[in-house]
Amino acid sequence: MASNAGNILVKVIGKIDIFKGLHPLQVKRVLRMASHKTYKAGFQLCVNDAPSDSMFILVTGELVVVTGDGTQVATIFPVTTVGEMGVITGERRSATVEVSRPSHIFVIAKRNFDRYLSEDAEVRATIYKNIIDALSAKLDNSNKRLSDLQRELASVPRDFAAT
Repeated sequence: MASNAGNILVKVIGKIDIFKGLHPLQVKRVLRMASHKTYKAGFQLCVNDAPSDSMFILVTGELVVVTGDGTQVATIFPVTTVGEMGVITGERRSATVEVSRPSHIFVIAKRNFDRYLSEDAEVRATIYKNIIDALSAKLDNSNKRLSDLQRELASVPRDFAAT
């Protein structure tokens, strides 16, 4: 990795929610444990209900999230992580993530990430706090969306809703 390009990549990755607050040397270690891969449209990074054995850093391209019943629920754009929750919790994949445009992705194996977290308490604490913050924000967003939906349903005339 060229020095200038490497430094830019470290800065970019360091701004991703899960890695915020890490020192550049800590981010470099994350990148050293990752393998860089290029995927074509149609490739499935994660499959619903499969083991969570890797997390991904989407650098370029685009991904879509599809539920077990085939509903597309999200589009993922660079630069972000995918699959980190399953890697942290050990839970199976909750959706399928498919490449929708050719993508450059860093793949981090769970066993390597777990080893790093077990070796560095500071990194572990920072990443866990970042995950708690992200989950809290998602919960807050879900509560707002539920409240909006309840208001919309309350405004629907009762006789209309029964038909």
